[in-house]
Amino acid sequence: MYPNDSQLQYDYAELCYQHGKINEAVKYFEEAVQSQRLRLPSLVYLGRCSIRYREYDKAIEFLSQAVNEMVRLDKRKLYYLGMAYERAEKYAEAVQQFEQIVSYNEKYRDAAEHLATCRAGL
Repeated sequence: MYPNDSQLQYDYAELCYQHGKINEAVKYFEEAVQSQRLRLPSLVYLGRCSIRYREYDKAIEFLSQAVNEMVRLDKRKLYYLGMAYERAEKYAEAVQQFEQIVSYNEKYRDAAEHLATCRAGL
């Protein structure tokens, strides 16, 4: 693989993730995150990889960076951050993410269900 081609690294990492090769995906997402254009989607995938490995604090770190750097509302980033908080049993923080999503789109994925679950966990 061309070592300086961030798009190829990102595309390969995405394929690895889709085929369950999470370790390899992480390696290439960590390279692709250096590209300004691919930074946010790479951070989201790194967060998702961390969730798969049950490394919730790490997932929260990656996904919080992505949310903090987003220019406009992106429900997908908020959703994955909410999921990381929920799995880390940080329900108050999870509620904040899911409330934002539901306020814009009540039927986005299963955000309303997660919101109810997290509220019950408070």
